[in-house]
Amino acid sequence: MRNLGANKSFSENGFFGKTVGKSLNNIDSFTSFMLDAGDRGFYKMWYENSLNNQKRLNGVTEATEDMKNIARADALQRTWQDDNSYTKFVSSVKNVFNKVNVKGYGLGDVILPFVKTPANLTKAIVDYSPIGVVNALVSDATNLKDAIRDNKNVAAAQRTFASNLSKGITGTILLAIITSLVKKGVITGDKDDDKDVANFQRYIMGKMPFSINIGDKSYSYESLQPVGGSMAIIANAYTAYNNSLNSGNSKAESSVNAILEGVKAMGSTLFNLSFMESVSEFMSEGDIVSGGINAVLNELSKFTPAALGQVAQHEDGQSRRTYEYGNTLGTALNKSKAKIPGLRDNLEPVIDTLGREYIGNNSMFDTFLNPANYYKNNSNAVSNEINSLYSETGDKTVIPPVAPYYIDYKNERTVLTPSQYTEYQKTTGSIINESVDDLLSNYGYDKISNEDKVAIYNDIYSYATDIAKSKAVSGYELKSSDVKAQEAAKNGLSEADYFYYKYFLDSTDDNESKYEYLANSDASQEGKDYLALSLMSDAKNEDYSELSDAITATDFYGVDAALENTPYKAKTSGAKSQAYKATIDSYLNDNNIDISYADRMKLYESFGVGKTYRY
Repeated sequence: MRNLGANKSFSENGFFGKTVGKSLNNIDSFTSFMLDAGDRGFYKMWYENSLNNQKRLNGVTEATEDMKNIARADALQRTWQDDNSYTKFVSSVKNVFNKVNVKGYGLGDVILPFVKTPANLTKAIVDYSPIGVVNALVSDATNLKDAIRDNKNVAAAQRTFASNLSKGITGTILLAIITSLVKKGVITGDKDDDKDVANFQRYIMGKMPFSINIGDKSYSYESLQPVGGSMAIIANAYTAYNNSLNSGNSKAESSVNAILEGVKAMGSTLFNLSFMESVSEFMSEGDIVSGGINAVLNELSKFTPAALGQVAQHEDGQSRRTYEYGNTLGTALNKSKAKIPGLRDNLEPVIDTLGREYIGNNSMFDTFLNPANYYKNNSNAVSNEINSLYSETGDKTVIPPVAPYYIDYKNERTVLTPSQYTEYQKTTGSIINESVDDLLSNYGYDKISNEDKVAIYNDIYSYATDIAKSKAVSGYELKSSDVKAQEAAKNGLSEADYFYYKYFLDSTDDNESKYEYLANSDASQEGKDYLALSLMSDAKNEDYSELSDAITATDFYGVDAALENTPYKAKTSGAKSQAYKATIDSYLNDNNIDISYADRMKLYESFGVGKTYRY
């Protein structure tokens, strides 16, 4: 425990030190004092509990010095503040980083502001496992045997052996329970490697990584250390083992993959804790220099009181985005703004991949009192269908895409501003949400295969992405299919219907089959006509323009399709014209199409019936 004002982190020399440095030291010291004050209560509780238990077990009213020493050790362990080989190793790493310093305030103080707690939590994960049982039966048992032989520190050795063996047995039983819950999907591990899937699961389905799923909410277990570390290890190991087996690897290879993913998961849960946040940021950049710069800049937000940040979050009622691509300083400042009432409102909102603003847990209870970090299910009929399709196919392309931070087009890169990023995500998301909703109401949707559904979704996503890019990049040219989809919305079809029918019409080269599908579809007549025109050549479209008042475009295309397979005797004068005239007449009669003599002549002419054979 340290005193207020001890171990100053910032220099108070010079003008800067006397003003800014002194203020920063006061804030740092007060924060440290308050943290220690919180620990003191728990330390005292565990100390007295241990001491009273020892006195009761030994039948005495006065504690011996050995009892007090054991009680101190118990209290330090219970508050994760004891010194051991783990804490000494982490301290040595911090000292190495602190060789890079300014006026005594080193890089180690930035990325490893806390040492004992994370080190002891890591140690506890091992202690509460079968490894802990083995250590107790081998190492601690040997130490106890030596203590009895030498008649020295026997009570402490007995206490250590019993405590560590108990931890190991308890942890082993707990691991079995956790494994069962992981298999049932109650406990989940790390997020998906695919950013689109991870975003969809978190913000729409309410499934956050490293969480316990209860009802329509998922609660993070990252703060439930050391149990949280064990949960993460098993959840990731279980997933990695199954994925490896499904990829065709042997059981031995899959076991190795499971162990590696388990260790990785343990590190992830520890690094995501508040007191390890700087380490996580330092390591996430991929290189030491960038990580160090980010860690230092992110210190700025830590001088904003947490209570002020809670007020800002509650008053705003909106989840905000702080990251700015290519702007490290801007991102750091945004983290500070997010904690200041009024300034927080100027940050861009979080938009999910269905184009909706994500509203977090900003109630009075969740903001000020609830220690649990959780996400709730924000799904609708669209997202449920997408999630079901993903679950059945495993095809990640069916998941709506997350907006990019930049767009490369014609050898030029356009970096999206924060507001452009928001607009991009709203555009793609809203188009996808509306289009898939339209598909669900299509009569034939439930009758098509999952493979066909995925293909149609991909066309819709591509269209939504192109529309968003055209808004962000000057001169961005839409594909012809994009333009036709936009036109379809003005001609009796939604964009979704256009891509739905287009997919099946493009799946065959036979015009007669296309016509049959089109004629029997549940699209409106206006929609059918638009699709028919899109299937015909420009020349045929021009021919039809002269007959649009006499026959529908669908029937005009039907005539064209029927003629494609009309047989006639080659090299016989007039045979083709006669055959074509007969097919046209048959089509008009079969479909009860009554047109004037003049229009019939134009129809013959449009399809190449010779003038001699039209009458």
